[in-house]
Amino acid sequence: MTSISKLMRSARWAQAICASLVFTLVACAPAESPDKLSDESFENVLEVRNVPAQSEDWETFFFADLGAWFGFALPDEAGAQAYGSFPGPFLMTHGRWLGADLLRFGVADAETDKAINLAEAKNAEIVYLPGRLVQRYELDGFKLELQLIFGSGATAMTVGKLTNTGSAERSFRPSWSGSLVLEGASLRVEEDRVEIELPDSETGAVLSFDVNHDVAVSVSAESTGYQATTTRPVPLAPGESVSFASAFSLPLAPHDWARESVAVEALLQAPEQVLLVNSERWNSYLSAALDVDSPYASDPAYRRIAVKALMTLMTNWRSPNGDLRHDGLFPSAAVWYFNGFWAWDSWKHASALARIEPELAKNQIRTMFDSQNEAGMIADVIYADSSEDNWRDTKPPLAAWAVWKVYEASGETDFIEEMLPRLLAYHSWWYEDRDHDGNGLCEYGSIDGTLEAARWESGMDDGLRFDVAQMVRNDETAWSMDQESVDLNSYLYADKLYLASMLRALGDEEKATILEADAAQLRAKIQSEMFDEKTGFFYDVRLSDRSFVTVAGPEGWIPLWAGVASDEQAERVRQMMLDPEKFATHIPFPTIPADHPDFMSGYWRGPVWLDQAYFGVSALAHYGYAADADAMTRRLFDRPQGLKNSSAPIRENYDPRTGEGMKVNHFSWSAAHLLMLYWGE
Repeated sequence: MTSISKLMRSARWAQAICASLVFTLVACAPAESPDKLSDESFENVLEVRNVPAQSEDWETFFFADLGAWFGFALPDEAGAQAYGSFPGPFLMTHGRWLGADLLRFGVADAETDKAINLAEAKNAEIVYLPGRLVQRYELDGFKLELQLIFGSGATAMTVGKLTNTGSAERSFRPSWSGSLVLEGASLRVEEDRVEIELPDSETGAVLSFDVNHDVAVSVSAESTGYQATTTRPVPLAPGESVSFASAFSLPLAPHDWARESVAVEALLQAPEQVLLVNSERWNSYLSAALDVDSPYASDPAYRRIAVKALMTLMTNWRSPNGDLRHDGLFPSAAVWYFNGFWAWDSWKHASALARIEPELAKNQIRTMFDSQNEAGMIADVIYADSSEDNWRDTKPPLAAWAVWKVYEASGETDFIEEMLPRLLAYHSWWYEDRDHDGNGLCEYGSIDGTLEAARWESGMDDGLRFDVAQMVRNDETAWSMDQESVDLNSYLYADKLYLASMLRALGDEEKATILEADAAQLRAKIQSEMFDEKTGFFYDVRLSDRSFVTVAGPEGWIPLWAGVASDEQAERVRQMMLDPEKFATHIPFPTIPADHPDFMSGYWRGPVWLDQAYFGVSALAHYGYAADADAMTRRLFDRPQGLKNSSAPIRENYDPRTGEGMKVNHFSWSAAHLLMLYWGE
């Protein structure tokens, strides 16, 4: 932490501008605290009341915001010994909990110098509300409210508000304390703050304390615990309140602390105003997510689902770090292996975020294109350390759809103008590297020639339709499966139309017309070559003999989502989609039919994925089957276990037979598509 200490000292000059930052916070704050965040219907929509049992505890979850690479939890109401603390933080940079109680607020009676035990509170309320963690305690003669919010992507702030509810003046002495559980981490005092050395890190973390009251700070002999106490008693007249603030900061690079220290100073100077700004921001999110013209918006249970989805997305938001040059979302912060940005996950996240946080939606798209190669390819997944990026394959082409969603939300062409050349290059890449026989129908494939990577490229890793696929070589760095995939070509059809619409929005009628003509030709090919009249469904086609790969799955309704199918073909596909023996299961739209012998035998061999279910609902709506789309949407809201009227997390996928949640918790693209279903898109 020597580097942070030096940077802090060298940054003292910058603190002169703190006053202007505080002014900005005050000017942006609403006149009074909005009431939407305190709406009882949104209390504990997700469960984060838990204390980690050890440093490596992935069962315990947390709240994060503004792209922070760390998060905090709430104490369990049953564990009164943890009252006053915010368990954590969990460090996504390390995949470990740094502390179980690193931010614990305490208060003593200044006259007796006796610590007040919050476990003796007459009333204790521990709640997770959108955008903040809250603890409220009522004791004899005073009330304490604690809140934790994020002031930036690098700093979380706690605000403790003491109110004298008695009839006589009282004096209090607030304090903060905490300890580490992460092996190899240590604490040291530097001036009026605590610096934290982190293992395997060029930087560390910083604990800062109230700047409106003098605070004395000390560290234990083992350098694993600290104590920070106000040096003078704080008197409160009857009915009077006072606030105290502290902050935890995690700079992601050594030079970041110089800038962040100025922001922290401003946050600590005006904690109540920071709370109001946070409320305003989250109320804008809630309004954008909930106040829509949709048949589902009037149902309180569905509104809670939408809020759960919103909170899931925001906790999975990560800020730029290392080689990740723009903000984006993890698929889930609940498991260690989802610590990067995936391509088609990103397109799906952005499509939902466009309505709620447009700049984040743009950055989620930008971050994937930051590393686009000269050929136009986008990596499957990118990480803070780019040496770990996966360039063996890409993911299905939904980027233009996402960019168009951003345009629809904003009506501004600047982002289209920025992204269009990159999108066109990506679109062309598919035909250069993934059309083995040059017939205008593409295949999923890989750079390294492996079927494993080609499966990944489809997004359906163990999809049954690829079990007998073989790899064919296109050139030295381009291989294809020996089957043309109907979903891929339907996505490319939609891609052409979105790109044409962008070109037309920028005034390029000539190129738009050419792309639309290409789209018409592709539509005719898909209709004539990829639809099986016998079974009434769309399938992949083998290169060798043009026969169908007759495994039915979501790929068969993607042509309806994209608008490829004829009306007659759409009706035939609808019949299979609504057959309870196949796809109209308890939770609708499994990834293979329920009557298939291999049903529920793998990751993409039966479970319901909400992105594909969303495409199914949209497919029905696209061809005028509004009642069917509505019925299936309500099943998707009502039947997954833990989704409605529950604080359980949104899952990666669901068992179509029972609704049981499966695989990873707090899954971003599931959340994104639940929001789009709620909006009726």
